[in-house]
Amino acid sequence: MFVAPTEEQQTLYRSAFVRNCMTIIVRSHVNLDRTVLKTAEEPHITGELVKTARALLESEHAESWMEHVEILDDPPQNLLNRHGKSRPRIDIEFVRTMHGRRPRFHIEAKRLYRSDSVNEYFGAAGLQMLVDGTYASEWPSAGMIGYVQSDI
Repeated sequence: MFVAPTEEQQTLYRSAFVRNCMTIIVRSHVNLDRTVLKTAEEPHITGELVKTARALLESEHAESWMEHVEILDDPPQNLLNRHGKSRPRIDIEFVRTMHGRRPRFHIEAKRLYRSDSVNEYFGAAGLQMLVDGTYASEWPSAGMIGYVQSDI
């Protein structure tokens, strides 16, 4: 007999899922060759981060909880009245692999390399996409990453 999880259980599960996703991001970031990415564009950095994360998840040394997580680079989002190439794309999507509806955690990424880059991070193509529901509208949490680049 299936018993639906309580709201409190769902909240605890969601917190653990998000924490695990961020753990994967942090561990993957440590393994990036940052000298190569010093002047790279956002899609290049995100692609390398996802590639490194996937290698971590598929490694023979991956922790047991990692076998239930998939990471996607730049997947299109299905929105009402948006089809084909007009669909928005989230930079990173984590998917909890399981039977039934699969929880997701979306991350939007921006390069912070100029003094006015913060405007892009918070603007219409950044954080606002999460606030207005263009990204992650079905989920109670989402994330933003800023790739800080400087000449120093």
